[in-house]
Amino acid sequence: MPENGSDCLICKKHHKNTNRKTTGQNTLTMAKNERRRFVLDVLTDAGVPLKSVDVFRACKINGATFERRTTKTLLAELVERGKVIKVDSQALNDGRLKEIDTEQRGHFIAASAAAKYGYRPD
Repeated sequence: MPENGSDCLICKKHHKNTNRKTTGQNTLTMAKNERRRFVLDVLTDAGVPLKSVDVFRACKINGATFERRTTKTLLAELVERGKVIKVDSQALNDGRLKEIDTEQRGHFIAASAAAKYGYRPD
């Protein structure tokens, strides 16, 4: 893969559809709600469950300047607001989306993306 990540499917999708990296957005000057929206947009565009580190990395390749800890905080807030669901990794291995508590290890998926897979909250 080239150093700039141009072969990455997520990179291509973001550059083609949202142009986040090329818009010159500076996440240092973004308000917290804008950073939260940025994380949600990246997760929504991915459309699949991702570990928090992968959400962080996807944000970084899309121009984010905030760090991993901030990403984890924003994800927790998005879960609390019902915009993101944390799902069990083992259930994913079985092809299911099973919501888990935020303190447990798992993956994150945008609620809108989960709905496309037929997920309905308990």
